[in-house]
Amino acid sequence: MFENMSPREKKLALFVGAMLPIVVLFLAFFWFMDRFDSNNEQIDDLMAQVQEQEDKTRLGLAASKRQGFYRKTSLPRTLGRTRNVYSAWLDEVVLENCGMTYKAVRSKKGGNLVYERDSIASRNAFTIRPIGTLEQLTKFLHIFYSAEHMHRINKLSIKPDSKSTRGKPAVLTGELRMEIEIEVLSMSDGPDDIASFPVWKKELPMLDRYADNILTRNIFGPANNKPSFDKPRGIKFTHVETESAAAGKFETILLSVKDADKDDMLSFELVEKSGQEDFGIELGEQPRTASTRRISLRVPKQFKRTRIPVTVRVVDDGLPAKSDEIDLMVAFDPPTKKTEEKKDPPKLMAEAAMTNVIGLMRGTDKRWVARIHLPTKLRSEEFGEGDSITVDGKKWKVVEVTKDYVTFEIAGERKSFRVESNLSQPLKL
Repeated sequence: MFENMSPREKKLALFVGAMLPIVVLFLAFFWFMDRFDSNNEQIDDLMAQVQEQEDKTRLGLAASKRQGFYRKTSLPRTLGRTRNVYSAWLDEVVLENCGMTYKAVRSKKGGNLVYERDSIASRNAFTIRPIGTLEQLTKFLHIFYSAEHMHRINKLSIKPDSKSTRGKPAVLTGELRMEIEIEVLSMSDGPDDIASFPVWKKELPMLDRYADNILTRNIFGPANNKPSFDKPRGIKFTHVETESAAAGKFETILLSVKDADKDDMLSFELVEKSGQEDFGIELGEQPRTASTRRISLRVPKQFKRTRIPVTVRVVDDGLPAKSDEIDLMVAFDPPTKKTEEKKDPPKLMAEAAMTNVIGLMRGTDKRWVARIHLPTKLRSEEFGEGDSITVDGKKWKVVEVTKDYVTFEIAGERKSFRVESNLSQPLKL
């Protein structure tokens, strides 16, 4: 056959024979890849079906767990039992825990909750009209939302109470007249009775965490009163002779403030005016409630005749905030000749040497007190600012007590003492 072919035909036949296996291999490769892609698609479909079944199983378990939770927190499915249990709980919360008042709890059936034509729960409506303060309402809401039950407040209306006197505008009393409408769900497959009510949330929110922010901005309360300074005493002092003797020593001025709003927080600040910023004047600890009403002003000791103008401002945190300022002229004068003539070396007094400062602490009213051992009475007693004792025939008046020392005023002279010292061992200020 090949003998009868021309050279050109022979070359063509050889080329076709060589290409035929390659074509067969290409066809086999494409067939294999088509089968591979088809198998991958089948695997993906099967994996999707498995994932769908797993999702349905997971959702079913979650729904079952949630349904168990609903049954646990559901009120009894019988209407009468639900009304008795929930009304009694509202009485306990509103009247006993919160201290508010109301006449009675009104209740009525609110219809059924339907899903796909099946009744899954019944609605119960409760209405109360309490009278109380914003603080009591805040406590009620804290307790209400701490209970892990299917209940919610659908309506809360608040009307501030006020009173008026003849010829004067009405003034808010701080009491509120409220109307609260509550909806409670009872599951259709819920319990017939409840062993304990309520069920509390595992993590209760702290009442103090948000109550302070609400109550310090009580827009329903009486108008905020302005704080005012009392005129201080003892702003004239005697200077020392040298700069080294004055280094690190202070004179203390006690400032008192009046504020009719005892729960207001007071903050004090030095007002920048000519003179005072150059002397290193310091204010005591802050902030303070209005019931404390006092702060100390520490003025560095001077070694020459000096006049220091000082202005202090107090600001409350009422709504709106109000403030007051006081202008002082702190004087340091040289000692009088009469004082210099009577300058005798200190004498050790027998009773003062036996009267010891044995402790500095906060009292039950949160003010600092000093515990003093009195040898004449053979016992120790506590003394705070304004209290007095008699030692060696002289009146010792307590003018300041801090965590570090107690300061007495004796015949116009001030002396400070630390713990474990007797009254013949004053601090060298």
